[in-house]
Amino acid sequence: MIEIASPVTTEASQALAIVGPDWSAWVTAGATVILAALTAVLAVVTWRLASASSQPQVVASLEPNKWSIIYLELVVQNTGNAPAFDIEVEFDPPLPRHRELKPGANIPLSHLSVLRPGQAIRTTQCHFNDAVGKKFAANISWKRHPSSSQKLTMAYEIDMGGWQNVSWLGGASPEIELAKEFKRFREAWDRIANGSRTLKVDTYTSEDRQAQIELQEEAMRRWREERGTEGGENQD
Repeated sequence: MIEIASPVTTEASQALAIVGPDWSAWVTAGATVILAALTAVLAVVTWRLASASSQPQVVASLEPNKWSIIYLELVVQNTGNAPAFDIEVEFDPPLPRHRELKPGANIPLSHLSVLRPGQAIRTTQCHFNDAVGKKFAANISWKRHPSSSQKLTMAYEIDMGGWQNVSWLGGASPEIELAKEFKRFREAWDRIANGSRTLKVDTYTSEDRQAQIELQEEAMRRWREERGTEGGENQD
């Protein structure tokens, strides 16, 4: 059976054949543009994540001294995972001090050149009772790079009211207690070595050994005499 194609059908097929490749090109171009945009967005997000994961973070706090809890230490620490440069630390009002500074002297830890990741610097600041119950506004700034002109800042409040009526059970850490005991032992030995303190020593000399031998022989002689006396009485 022979089929004859309609002229209309033939023209429609030719139109579809012509239009078909043009739509494919547009779809391919659109997909390329979308893929390029997504790649750019992914690159930006990856860069931001890398920057956020490599960021310095400098904080300042007041903590009890490990050796004596009646003193507070100012601790400036880089808690981030990148070095911080040109660090400046300010408090309002200024922190109390356990001793007066000389005229023109710099305030300890008010300016630091660099802090490595995780590095902390401490200084004995004041008596515990001079700061407890008070509030201090801390303002800290630092750079991510030494040559950078932009500074990152952080401002927060240190409320020492939470330290009121705080108590500790027992002494300091075992390491501190061991160091204190070793220090006392060294000081006592220094006094003995210098002759300011005498040392009682129970010695055992050759004279003591000879006296011990004589006592043992005397005890043995008496025991033999007693044994001999008991043997004679039994024979009677």
